[in-house]
Amino acid sequence: MKFDNSIKKRFCGRHKAILEMDDFTNKKIIDIGCGIGWFEYFTARKAEKIIASDISEKDLEAAKRNV
Repeated sequence: MKFDNSIKKRFCGRHKAILEMDDFTNKKIIDIGCGIGWFEYFTARKAEKIIASDISEKDLEAAKRNV
């Protein structure tokens, strides 16, 4: 699954508070249960390193493509 504009808008609106809670610049992040990678999509450009895992190999592959 690739992010399209409607998905980006939905995630951006729904999770804006989470993303504004902290400045992820130069931080190391571990995301367990990353799904298709919405969090990684929005933080990858700032974080020093992101480690993401998910039980679903299909979702994990989608997350890799979305970052």
